[in-house]
Amino acid sequence: METTLDEGQWKILLKRIRSGNCTPFLGAAVNEGIFPLGKDIAKKWADKYSYPLDDCFDLMKVAQFLAVKDQMAPKEEIIDFLNERLQERLKQDEDLKEFFKDPYEPLNLMADLPFPIYITTNYDDLLVRALRSRGRDPQRELCQWNKYIKEELDKKGKKSVFGAESYFVPSKEKPLVFHLHGNDEVPESLVIAEDDYFEFLVNLSKFPNMIPRDIEGAMANTSLLFIGYALADWDFRVLWKLLRTVSGKPGRISVAVQLDPSDPEQDPPKKKPQEVKNYLTGYFKNMEVHIFWGKAKEFTAELQNRLGGVSP
Repeated sequence: METTLDEGQWKILLKRIRSGNCTPFLGAAVNEGIFPLGKDIAKKWADKYSYPLDDCFDLMKVAQFLAVKDQMAPKEEIIDFLNERLQERLKQDEDLKEFFKDPYEPLNLMADLPFPIYITTNYDDLLVRALRSRGRDPQRELCQWNKYIKEELDKKGKKSVFGAESYFVPSKEKPLVFHLHGNDEVPESLVIAEDDYFEFLVNLSKFPNMIPRDIEGAMANTSLLFIGYALADWDFRVLWKLLRTVSGKPGRISVAVQLDPSDPEQDPPKKKPQEVKNYLTGYFKNMEVHIFWGKAKEFTAELQNRLGGVSP
């Protein structure tokens, strides 16, 4: 398996992971064993709602189509869909115990490692469940990127863990799970349609303090590990824009796991896979992001092997 990680980069990454000076960013593909990918949800919605354009695999575009008639429609639909799928698995897998026992599932490996902070663009609570299955006590927080989020949190009596009354310090025992694009507890918090992404970036430029101090520090002062993203997709590009806006160019090496464009499981297939690979490698090289070309589980297996076990 070809990768852009040399032995020196692996050594630095492993050292940062063991010391807790690494911050994972987790995208949709880490949940692939439980939930379908965004492109599959997009295609299902496109068929269901007669989406008229050709980019029916783009969840952001299809969600925008639904949002034209009702802005909350795609947010409520995705939460309902995820809840239904989770309930199906709960019945089949005895409370997901079998899934959480698999150490090669990317989500589980991340839960096994001693990170004090986890950042995710996923809406569900699978990461929280995985951490609890390891005897850890995760605290869940979301980015308050629009005014409606605080209103809904106040209605539900939920307080920020970074509130003035009792400021939370993330640790190995009590890690923080920060939902950058919202979570399923507050539908108004979801970033899913095109307009949501644009508003998220606009509000970030207006209100840079909407990213908590600890999260900003993790972005700026640790190595970053991106798993579950397609680097050419909008969600990753918006994520990288956020990193540049909040903390400038990261000074430590970061790693992104990316499915090889020539992989036969690539859907839809890439017409010029090597050109795509060359472009992405060059695009992220100057950002100090090194790409591991392969599936998330292949990275998990390699990381497991190099760590010699996952005891924090």
